[in-house]
Amino acid sequence: MKTTPIFVGVIAFALTLQTQAQSVIDSLKVQQLEEVFLSDSKTNLQSQYSGKIVKKITQKQLEPMQGLNLTNIIDRIVGIELSGSKSLTGQNISYKVRGGRSKDVVVLADGVVVSDPSAIDGEFDFRFLKSDQIESIEILRGASSTLYGSGASTAVINITLKAAQKNKINLNVNSTLGTNQTASNQNNNINDFREHVNLNGTLNKFHYNLNFGHQYSDGISALASDNESDAFGLLNKRFELGYKIDNSVSIKGFIQDDNLTTSIDDTSDLLSDYKYYSDQFRTGLHADYVFNNGFVKMNYAYAETERLSESSFGNTSYESISSFSDIYANYDLEKLSVVAGFNLLNNKSKYEGGYESFQIIDPYVNAVYKSPFGLNINAGLRLNNHSEYGSNLIYSFNPSFNLSLSNNQSIKWLASYSTAYIAPTLDQLFGPWGSNLNLDPEDSQTIEAGFVYDINSSKYNLDFSLVYFSRLVTDFIDYDFNSGYFNSDSDLKTEGVEFDSTFSLGSKFSVLSNFTYINIKEGSALRIPDWKLNTSLVYNISDTFSTTLAYQYNASRDDVYFENFMSVPVEMNAYSLFDLHLIKSFKNNTVKIYLAALNILNESYQEIVTYNAPGRNYRLGVTLSL
Repeated sequence: MKTTPIFVGVIAFALTLQTQAQSVIDSLKVQQLEEVFLSDSKTNLQSQYSGKIVKKITQKQLEPMQGLNLTNIIDRIVGIELSGSKSLTGQNISYKVRGGRSKDVVVLADGVVVSDPSAIDGEFDFRFLKSDQIESIEILRGASSTLYGSGASTAVINITLKAAQKNKINLNVNSTLGTNQTASNQNNNINDFREHVNLNGTLNKFHYNLNFGHQYSDGISALASDNESDAFGLLNKRFELGYKIDNSVSIKGFIQDDNLTTSIDDTSDLLSDYKYYSDQFRTGLHADYVFNNGFVKMNYAYAETERLSESSFGNTSYESISSFSDIYANYDLEKLSVVAGFNLLNNKSKYEGGYESFQIIDPYVNAVYKSPFGLNINAGLRLNNHSEYGSNLIYSFNPSFNLSLSNNQSIKWLASYSTAYIAPTLDQLFGPWGSNLNLDPEDSQTIEAGFVYDINSSKYNLDFSLVYFSRLVTDFIDYDFNSGYFNSDSDLKTEGVEFDSTFSLGSKFSVLSNFTYINIKEGSALRIPDWKLNTSLVYNISDTFSTTLAYQYNASRDDVYFENFMSVPVEMNAYSLFDLHLIKSFKNNTVKIYLAALNILNESYQEIVTYNAPGRNYRLGVTLSL
């Protein structure tokens, strides 16, 4: 791909506008956006200097979504498709971003990579995280492997958990109950129960944070052709303890244990009752040292996962152990901010012959240049050292240019070129279903170009972004039911457009919309809609009463089912979903009551072939904060 002219053109265009430098500087000083992103550079980078489209979901936006699974919330973000999130609660979740799969997305919780090396794509099970625990979510689309490693070839989902408050004792209790039913069986029985308790506080230099969560759902059969109810159960326990040595140095450690049980029937020719158990234990340590012009951070985590699948065909067990270390430092000058770090990942999974493992050791460096005339450049290098596949250099180059159109209008042009290196997962190399020791790693290149437009007036605010992307993957790892995993002779070629907008009239009324179009020219588009639309209307009736009407349209998509021990392709119908959310606060926000009506038009659909999906359902909940 001839990408050099694109970036030369961007820089040349910026330089020709240098005569407008003072105008741009004055405008940026006036606008000084409050939004700050962490994911784009691993530093607190103001959005005006960011050359990527980072979507941030704040606590204010999460609050009206009480009663929803985390996967439902993330699935509404532009460019993101979480397959299984719109099915019954116990359905397995896979990530589909820009034509990629779960292995192409890195998920972080408080700066630590979370994963399961024994899973097919090594992916983290999102069902282990509850929205009640989360302070904010940042989603960085596009290849970000220079900062986050080989898995970040399509996106990074960076989740920040709620921190302890300054008071000595703070208690937060949340309880939700609701229905769990299909469109054809609207019995309105209460079959969904969710509870979350949080105790936190600060005692001198110590802080503590204790979380306990429970969820139980029943009433729906996993298979559309079956009437037997399949239950889902989840327990979350997490404890965090921190110590602030002084204003410069702080440390904290955590322990988390999650237990999941679900029943999802098999779809093979011989119908089989299927039960699934998953237990994950995680512990870790965070350390921070802050100085005048920068900081040093250390994140470490250790995880053990045990999974068991029980069916009439027999039992299959999975065990994995992983450890993750990331140490990096930032030095910030007036016009240049540099991050340099060292990443160590050790994945191990148990198979019939014993444990198999691989290690990845990655030094990396990333720099952000902030010019005085609106030009910003974000560039990085990473040397990926894989114990099985040797060393590979990956890099990214991301220029952007801020241009003031008036005192309250600005436009930011951006472009990027990024490479990524994706090694096969342990399951693809050693797993029980079609593994192949002769697999080669995938190589990918991603091009992005687009703009962000902002209007901030006394009456209304409008911002929208439009991004075109093109992604090429060579040595793409594909799967065939008969032969297992193999490197495809054809490249995976994907292109698309992502549009995202927010319009608000003061603090009363907002409209949030996004549109995703994806065209997979060559390769598999399984369970990926050609296009997807999300729109939310938010109306704050008063300071204590808010309503949200959310709409989602999913276009037709390809799927596959098994018949006579052969895979049969099928095209799934498009469908639309409307949700209504109400939240009312009492007694200085110490008590909040929320009501949700999901799929209010009772749309009958299948997200995944042969499996059931929810019809109209209701959630009623209360939150108490003391």
